[in-house]
Amino acid sequence: MKRGRARAIEALDTWTFDKDHAHATLNGGKTAEVKLTRFQGISDEPAVLKNVPYWGTARNDGFVMMPNELETYKEGPKAYEFKATNGFMLTFDMTSKDVKPEKGSTSY
Repeated sequence: MKRGRARAIEALDTWTFDKDHAHATLNGGKTAEVKLTRFQGISDEPAVLKNVPYWGTARNDGFVMMPNELETYKEGPKAYEFKATNGFMLTFDMTSKDVKPEKGSTSY
């Protein structure tokens, strides 16, 4: 993990979700914020895309389709804000045995 990403994860101070909404903030929303709302499917259950790999994860419970109301990063020269773009929520499961070490790396 890159050092900048580690700091961002440490600054995550809000993460709430249910079947209809998800909301996350960094630094109380001063640095970044994401608000997602469930995509309306045929029923009132979330629309979920299953059996799709994601990065190096061996297992996930599906992409819960949740387009964003707001996705913003407010710091630095590459600050941005998007509204009403694609979004999803995903819970994945992986262990150190799921990813093979790179050539030349040491495995403990």
